Amino acid sequence: YRSTKDMTPSDYVTSANTIPGASLTDYFQCLSDSLECEISDSSPVQRRLKPLNGGGFRLELVMTLQFLRSTWVVKYAFDLEPVPLERIDVVESNLRDQQDALERIRGELSAAQTPPFLRLEASRTRQYSTLSCLESRLCWNKAHCAEFAVNGEDGVIKILRQGVYRIGGVVNCAPTSYGKTVMLLKNGVCIQQNYCAYMGSNHYVSTSLDAIVLLEEGDMLTITCGTKTVTTSYCSIVGIVA
Repeated sequence: YRSTKDMTPSDYVTSANTIPGASLTDYFQCLSDSLECEISDSSPVQRRLKPLNGGGFRLELVMTLQFLRSTWVVKYAFDLEPVPLERIDVVESNLRDQQDALERIRGELSAAQTPPFLRLEASRTRQYSTLSCLESRLCWNKAHCAEFAVNGEDGVIKILRQGVYRIGGVVNCAPTSYGKTVMLLKNGVCIQQNYCAYMGSNHYVSTSLDAIVLLEEGDMLTITCGTKTVTTSYCSIVGIVA
């Protein structure tokens, strides 16, 4: 095969198929348009398959081309030799492998385009002691995906894929005095702490958290509250850079 820029008119034009005033681009465009159209009874492209002696077939392709004010009929004939079944099986196997690879790449591209997201709720806490006081760890609902795992029991959000994540939370609580806090911890170390507003006894308040953190595979996140929680609290995590 030769590239189109190296071709001369004698490579593709004969006295039988010359179209007056047509360039190489015109020939190529006419042929491309004809090959891309659907084949039907009314189509400008018709094909016929005829048996040959010896078990082969001849594929005849007839195309009607419209160029300027002229109509041209182009005929091609291809003799097809019999192909052993073993070769067909190999081709089918290769096609299946290519299809599987294509589906896998499509899945990876889809996952890459959609940022990871996790939304959790907690309506109960688990008490545990620290060096300074008794804290309540929020126990989030069970969840699992490619980036996060939550068992629904101990309140731990386990990171399964490294990345930069934005973590937001709203903890509803009923502080009984000043100085009560809500903390976001990574591997047991506080990375953000916000104070709960004290409005007096029997008043509920909402304390929020918002942090952007680089997390490694295996890191564990928890949220604790230094006072009694009420109703339902929420936590959302979205991936920024994975």
